[in-house]
Amino acid sequence: MTMAESIQNQQIANVYVQLIDLSEPGAIKPETVFAVPTYLLDGKIVSLGNPEEPWLVDRIMRADEE
Repeated sequence: MTMAESIQNQQIANVYVQLIDLSEPGAIKPETVFAVPTYLLDGKIVSLGNPEEPWLVDRIMRADEE
């Protein structure tokens, strides 16, 4: 299971998960992405590389409080 699938399966309120595979034909790279993997939250980089899942979930939950 990918990190995206795992986060999506947690069904965190107000969180939409989108996995963009830049090797797929027609994939559109967000402007802020300059390396892969990159994790974005509301269009802002929260992690370059694969973070630990608990850290990422915590970051998503804290963003909802901001």
